[in-house]
Amino acid sequence: MIRVSRKHDVVDFEGFTRPPSIYLDHCAIREISRNESRKRRLLSVFENSGTLLYSWAHVLDLLKTQGQEAADLMQEFFLELGPNWFPLEINPIRVIKREDSPSGNSSPCFGPGFLEAYAPHIYDGPLTLSKVVELTRTEEVRSRLDSCLPAVIQEFKSMVADNRSRWESDRQFRKQAFKSTFDNARPTAFVWDKMMLQVCKENFPMTDNHVVDFFHTIVPRACASLIVLDKHWADLARKMGKQDGLGKMYRVGDIDNFLSDFEEICGRLANTGLTDAVQRGE
Repeated sequence: MIRVSRKHDVVDFEGFTRPPSIYLDHCAIREISRNESRKRRLLSVFENSGTLLYSWAHVLDLLKTQGQEAADLMQEFFLELGPNWFPLEINPIRVIKREDSPSGNSSPCFGPGFLEAYAPHIYDGPLTLSKVVELTRTEEVRSRLDSCLPAVIQEFKSMVADNRSRWESDRQFRKQAFKSTFDNARPTAFVWDKMMLQVCKENFPMTDNHVVDFFHTIVPRACASLIVLDKHWADLARKMGKQDGLGKMYRVGDIDNFLSDFEEICGRLANTGLTDAVQRGE
């Protein structure tokens, strides 16, 4: 949950997350929003448990959504979801730097930039995803995306191209690269390493859409408990193998299995008395 308060020109965000945190990519959200039975199952769990993580990658996909009906159905879902969401930092390099910070960071996956973009348009009280979707249509937010995200996407495409080139031509690099071991304090660095290995091995064309899907995979795998992605990226993530401390992967086609696991986990947590985790940003 995100609550906003204003004092003069200062906007303060206070966030609460309820375990477990889940991440649904755009395709998964679209699939659930258009299936009433699945939507009801998910929303009934959110009445007492769980937090949906949401990021700039979702906004990019949302802007490309074809058809008003699909957009309206997702908006209805977000409206019913209410405040049960939390902004995720989708740039893995930023998260890795926070994990490496000597001073420590209690919430390296928190996405303050996501909220800062909307700060001029929001006021006191809970901030819902339905409000975020409305603001996505404003010229100011679209201009912000147009001015910064193409450069970020190109940076990652160049990074992938460099790693693939070295992987193909440098035997020593293949022997030494991507050998990190899991560290519970630095999960994003581990996921980045192992997913970059898969990207180098598979060598599929790295389109802009694949870069966004890459963003949908790295930080969510490190920070969420349950993650639903499209088949291609869910399968790549599964090739990392199982690792305690990382979230469980599902394909969009496995949504019913995801819902059953989500219901089971939240049922077990219902009577544990766990307190909400709190993040703050100004």
